[in-house]
Amino acid sequence: MQSREAEVNVFTAIHRAVIGSVNLEAASPSRKSGAEADLHQSLLDAFEAIDNTPGSRTDREGLLASVREQVIAASSDADGMKRMLRDSEQRYLAADLDKTFARYANASLPRSESSNDYSM
Repeated sequence: MQSREAEVNVFTAIHRAVIGSVNLEAASPSRKSGAEADLHQSLLDAFEAIDNTPGSRTDREGLLASVREQVIAASSDADGMKRMLRDSEQRYLAADLDKTFARYANASLPRSESSNDYSM
């Protein structure tokens, strides 16, 4: 059941990213920056959903390729969309790295006084 729910979540997130790409394409010049921000967030959500989907690495790579293909296909500026995808992927990876290292920077358990004492 959990894998079915994750599958629904990932396809919903992918479709939202594609819709965000279409919205950016149709946005007036005054609404472009807001549409770009929405698309970046939709892409981040899609990347997170893909990461949280159970399955093989090949399955996740296929989903990521699908996001890329669909978002680029929905845009008339393929190069600009590729840059936006790359930027969103880098943002996602940086945030994931920060989240991973935060566990070590903010240790939940205090260290004992003898933790640096190697003598028995």
